[in-house]
Amino acid sequence: ELQSVIADWCDRHKNQLPFQNWSHPRDYHLTLNFLGETAPETGERIGTALAEIAAYCNPFSLRLGKIGYFGASASPKVLHMDIEGDLSEASRLQKSVEAAVEPLGFPKETRPFHPHITLARKYIGIGRLSAEDAFAHAPGSDGGDTVREWIVRNIVLYQSHLGRKPMYEAIKVIPLNREKE
Repeated sequence: ELQSVIADWCDRHKNQLPFQNWSHPRDYHLTLNFLGETAPETGERIGTALAEIAAYCNPFSLRLGKIGYFGASASPKVLHMDIEGDLSEASRLQKSVEAAVEPLGFPKETRPFHPHITLARKYIGIGRLSAEDAFAHAPGSDGGDTVREWIVRNIVLYQSHLGRKPMYEAIKVIPLNREKE
């Protein structure tokens, strides 16, 4: 249902927001740690490490936030939707995942954790992208979209298939500790 809310917003605003590559609705996700190319045996070890983390992490609530972009306004690289809600729990989970995969050869991210959902990539417009004009209404702000909040119940390990839509394939879904839900 939430994917539909985001996809509907994107469809309504694509003409105003000239980006070359729009995310497929089934590819909307919150990245905790980008791993890159990984050998299958390392993927198994990652899955085991994630299961250990998930056993001690309770489900938590997040919600859609404002629209924004990464990069200069003259040529933004990524159009995204911020994530709000229990960001302390999301950050704690992200740091736990990062610490668990570091011994497996994945270095820690140097940029601060910025929870978001990528909507589009590669701005192809002429002139600067104005946040005030283009992003006046995030999903739910105009009363038309009612579903903006969800409960995070799983960690998902994805495999990327470049050039395919949807691009991401879930290869392991790990439920968070549900005893306190």
